[in-house]
Amino acid sequence: MRRLLLIDDHEHLAPPLAAFFKRHGFELQHATRPSQGLALLHNPGPGGAFEAAILDVMLPEMDGFELCRTIRRSTGPVGTLPLLMLTARGDVMDRVVGLEMGADDYLPKPFEPRELLARIQTVLRRVLPSAPGPAAHHAGSTHNTGLLQFEDLVVDLDRRQVLVQGRAAELTSTEFELLVLLARTRALTQALMAATAATAVTAVTAETATTTRAPGNGRCSNPTATASAFRCWRRPTANARACWAGPHWAPCCC
Repeated sequence: MRRLLLIDDHEHLAPPLAAFFKRHGFELQHATRPSQGLALLHNPGPGGAFEAAILDVMLPEMDGFELCRTIRRSTGPVGTLPLLMLTARGDVMDRVVGLEMGADDYLPKPFEPRELLARIQTVLRRVLPSAPGPAAHHAGSTHNTGLLQFEDLVVDLDRRQVLVQGRAAELTSTEFELLVLLARTRALTQALMAATAATAVTAVTAETATTTRAPGNGRCSNPTATASAFRCWRRPTANARACWAGPHWAPCCC
């Protein structure tokens, strides 16, 4: 599951956000102090590195602007981590300063969790592109369990990303879930059709392999039969003579 870090001193904000993000494929970890958040970014633990961080502007120890600047000065992947800033102040200057400090996006409080999710997904698509090459696009392919591929359409379940002809498509959460449902339904239908066809071929092959010549039979006397098209065999499942006419059985006319 993809990991996000929320650095916000409001403890009541994290639990409902974590539950919401979990339903959409993200693990949200919470830090109430900048020092705690920085420690987690540099040592994320066994869960793996964070893919983005959400910073509140009003924080103890240092404000969100200084925290953003500190993260951007870090070396390695932490220094290029996607950052989204939150603030209860809707002042335009705050947004400008946040973006100038290196934030990738800015969202004023109060906000809708859906909008925060959409902005996070947009930032991740922008900084972490993952467009498979044309050769990987096979109809209904699911060789990667995190992908559903249909010719020019690729649905990345892990990143919750949709690519059309290699270009990211902007979808709401509801639209994405509906698309996944339809894509999985099509993949299941194709799999069932393939399984049904394979079963039919196996059944015909098995029946043909177990037939025996009926005693005394030669070529079928059907006047419309060619010299080799019809032969009289005993059909085991019917316990009676029948003419094998290539892909199907016909009533015996001998």
